[in-house]
Amino acid sequence: MNIYIKELLWFCLPIALAFLFTILLFGITVFNEDVIDINVHDTYFVLSPYVFVIALSLVFAIIVYTSRVLHHYFKNNKIANYLFILFQVTLILLFSHLMIFNHMYTMPDYDLQAGKPVYNYPITSNRKMTIIQFFLIVLLIYSSVKVGNKFKKVS
Repeated sequence: MNIYIKELLWFCLPIALAFLFTILLFGITVFNEDVIDINVHDTYFVLSPYVFVIALSLVFAIIVYTSRVLHHYFKNNKIANYLFILFQVTLILLFSHLMIFNHMYTMPDYDLQAGKPVYNYPITSNRKMTIIQFFLIVLLIYSSVKVGNKFKKVS
């Protein structure tokens, strides 16, 4: 089998998994609707089904390519290694966007005695996202160095 066709199949696998997961979670009619309403505690998240599928595809792609690249120990497949690095960078940018989004749309409480707003940002969720982002950056640096060393020896 041609290496490009094989790589295309590996690339389409996370997208297919994300579609399947979305259909199993919300049903087939979710793509006929305009939005998905997700209720977490007292907050409603409203987003397009396609945005949900794209974000889920990114998470599944990281899982698939991490297992694939680490199983082969960064050998013999430049395309998989470069896609792995690309997905890591995209996931880091997604976490950065979520951290900014978390601060931007947090409404302040109003203290009646002091007569001014009190900003109670959800610090714990930002710390968790920062820790995850830190580990993703460390994994990105490690995989970039490994890919560079493997293909420097080949050239």
